[in-house]
Amino acid sequence: MNDDDISKIARQIEMMRDDTAEFVEEFAMLSDEQLHEMAGKQADIAAFAEYRRHAAETEMRLRAIRAALADPLMSEAP
Repeated sequence: MNDDDISKIARQIEMMRDDTAEFVEEFAMLSDEQLHEMAGKQADIAAFAEYRRHAAETEMRLRAIRAALADPLMSEAP
């Protein structure tokens, strides 16, 4: 391993510390198993949030279509 490799690893470690800094105290109290379980739960929450966001965007498109169909000016042929 050369100095460049060591520098890259050091930068990666620093970025990882930055990513977890907000949660250091909370994570310190958890075992590896508990962290793994938490990560799984958070992934489930994120997946549901993405699904719900998609559903909300679809509902907005449906409302726009319904409004366009209900507008008499939209139904007149040019």
